[in-house]
Amino acid sequence: MEISEYNGLPPMPNPQPNPDDQTGQLYITKNVPVIAAGIGAAIIVSFIYVFLLKAFPRPMVYFMIILSMSLILVLFVIGLFTSLPLAIAMGVYFIIYALLLCCLRKKIEIGIAMVKIAT
Repeated sequence: MEISEYNGLPPMPNPQPNPDDQTGQLYITKNVPVIAAGIGAAIIVSFIYVFLLKAFPRPMVYFMIILSMSLILVLFVIGLFTSLPLAIAMGVYFIIYALLLCCLRKKIEIGIAMVKIAT
């Protein structure tokens, strides 16, 4: 071994293939119960959301607005610590979203009234 190739660590042995290794197996066949449970949970949550939207249209609309804005703020904070372009994009997106909500306040009220009538 030449001195230029030596990094202070012993040479790594050649890994031998393991016959019990199942990484080549299809991902989907190993995780069918998890995927089915996720689909089932999504269906149940969507039924609960529709029920709550019919029962409480105004709080649900405002809750979804607050939830989406808080997720944008969380992504903005994450972007401050990890990636400046993400922070800038989420900040601009949050400002545009807030301006649209302020400008379209009457339309949101009309939409809530339409949801009340439709359900």
